[in-house]
Amino acid sequence: MKSELVAKKKFSQNFLVDPAGKERVKKQVLEFLEKYPDRPVIEIGPGQGDITQWLIDIGKSVLAIEIDEDAVNYLELKFNNSSNISIIQGDAMDLIIKQSLPENAVLVSNLPYHIGSRLLVELGQHYPQMPFAVILQKEVVEKITTRQMFTFFGSFIYLYWNCKRVMDLPPNYFYPQPRVYSSMMIGIPKFNSLIEKSPQIFLNLEKRVELKNTLKSLFINPSKTLNNNLKHLGWDKSTINQFLTSDIQGVNLTELTRLSWNNYEQILMSVVSQ
Repeated sequence: MKSELVAKKKFSQNFLVDPAGKERVKKQVLEFLEKYPDRPVIEIGPGQGDITQWLIDIGKSVLAIEIDEDAVNYLELKFNNSSNISIIQGDAMDLIIKQSLPENAVLVSNLPYHIGSRLLVELGQHYPQMPFAVILQKEVVEKITTRQMFTFFGSFIYLYWNCKRVMDLPPNYFYPQPRVYSSMMIGIPKFNSLIEKSPQIFLNLEKRVELKNTLKSLFINPSKTLNNNLKHLGWDKSTINQFLTSDIQGVNLTELTRLSWNNYEQILMSVVSQ
């Protein structure tokens, strides 16, 4: 089944076209939005506007961000009579980095494959309080939601959101068909509880940037011991020993400790707070 709008490979566009697939996604999107009845919605890469239509039908205020000029023209014509939608032609990544988006919004998107993971990392930097319901490659979602896969990307996203994979979507749900399965993931912010733990970090953009860079450094070789990872950060032996013997929210650390899902958050918070 083809889309009414021509998908462009350079924008990694894969439109959701299967009727059964649309109904499954719609059900999850509407259930997600019930948690945020008074918040506007940001949609990145609306394409031919199917999700956009669902949002408008339930009375949501929508900010649609689309980089493709042809898609913008298509959407402007399609929603010409809708008063609760604003369509911006632009790069969503740039808008996030410049913090040009409404603070109280939620994100709903069939994210373009080529920017999905990078965009969520920037969202964590600049809008860690923003809930989201997004479609990504299944393997990317698994890096966040599967505890056996301990990666920089997964641990960074899980630092800010409780994430849940709510469904898998086969390639034939989309046009053009991607070569991989997709998954829909819901992200509920941990932002308020993290502020309570470390307000000096999570209310400060510079500190959040430091948090990301520190985690990335610790993941240069995650199989290394904590002692060697801290050396990579430029710490001397006395500083490392002092750190290892400090009380880190009940985490027992030694020179041989390795980063894991069970300790990375406490270690990272303590490292950045030094």
